[in-house]
Amino acid sequence: MALKHLPLAKSRLVATLPPANFFGGNNLRRAQYQIAALRRLGAAVYEFDTAAIYFSDHPAIERQKDEIQSFNADAVVSTPNASYVVQGGLITENDSSRNLFLDDLELPAILFWDHALTQPASYLLNPQPAHPSESRAGVISILRALFCDPRIEHYFPDSGHLRVLDRLGITSFDDTKWFVQEVSDAFNQTDQTPESIERYDEDVAFFGNLYLATSKALPYSKDHRLSEVRSRAQAACSADWSLPAFQAYSDVIASLDADIKASCRLDLDQSFYWRFIYDELSRVMNAGHRMNVLQSCGHTVACYGNFNDPESSSMLGDRCLMRKALPYDKTLADAFRNTRVVIDVANAAFINGFSVKPIVCFAAGGFVLTNFKADFVRAFGSVANEVIYSDASDLAGKLDYFLLNDRRRRDVSREIQSIARTNYTTMSLFTKTIPRALSRLQKRK
Repeated sequence: MALKHLPLAKSRLVATLPPANFFGGNNLRRAQYQIAALRRLGAAVYEFDTAAIYFSDHPAIERQKDEIQSFNADAVVSTPNASYVVQGGLITENDSSRNLFLDDLELPAILFWDHALTQPASYLLNPQPAHPSESRAGVISILRALFCDPRIEHYFPDSGHLRVLDRLGITSFDDTKWFVQEVSDAFNQTDQTPESIERYDEDVAFFGNLYLATSKALPYSKDHRLSEVRSRAQAACSADWSLPAFQAYSDVIASLDADIKASCRLDLDQSFYWRFIYDELSRVMNAGHRMNVLQSCGHTVACYGNFNDPESSSMLGDRCLMRKALPYDKTLADAFRNTRVVIDVANAAFINGFSVKPIVCFAAGGFVLTNFKADFVRAFGSVANEVIYSDASDLAGKLDYFLLNDRRRRDVSREIQSIARTNYTTMSLFTKTIPRALSRLQKRK
């Protein structure tokens, strides 16, 4: 295709580079893949190093501001996710905050969210309250200001998050704002097919973080009232593996005595509520439910990861064998492909959505069993039902079946791989979203 006909041929975009060590370095690699895709689509790209913001390197901030002004950008794109524009652009001075991109540079923003319910408050409300007594009111207005800002186009990998934002009265979005997280080039190579494997390194493996140590160190853990909320929500999720953790916690909190709810500051407008929900879903539920699933599968599981909570590696049971963390590149793709069956447990912060992990595993020629998420079925159709488990018995049965039936496992892998590589690449995601977002932002301007 001629350069002038590329979807982003006339676009000048700022893209965000995460600090090198954030999320085990995986976010930086994802951002680099995304930036390469923007350039292949014809965009001129300025790479903003967010380490200048995170580590208060003021000379680097000012230098990059000058360079962006000379670059004459159309917008900033959150690579690889919204945090690096929202938090990675946040400048706090004299007890007030502003966003470098939106306020100083007056750039519109295109945000691809990860967890739009649990993350924004943790980015924008600092310091975070360690206990209910430190809570502050006014969160809903802050969230509404973010999600209703006409300078921002939002996209969400979870249709459930869109529904809850509407239900909570924060704002409403149409369904075109839903997207499937992208398959980067490292997982989209033509030689990565299920048939190309002659010998598997692992029969069963889990890739990710378990947060066992972090969960035990939360500052409010000794509050028996909050422990009771946790216990009841965990019990509900253990009884129904398809129940979203956000819904379980919301139901328990709604049932609390009014005085207890008020004293614990478990109100939507209170900052402690959002701190509690963030930690309980992203740490506690990811630790407890993931270990419950792995211990229920009936097989020894090789565990790759724990880069975000390395102390958890010494807390695994006998049936979990700790392996090293792998970089987000061909090394990880090869590990996916060299495992007979990967067990995935979606991040508990998702409601209907799912992470990038299962989609890149299939794209690389691997095979995943994952817990039910409505958006996964929406993305992959009826074949998705073959790789979804609903409870411990279902997981054990499907795991045994696919470990013994290489042909069917490879057929399913190949079918989902084809959908992933065709419909959900970085190039296809940006082609569908960014030109439209730029057009909408320009009209508002």
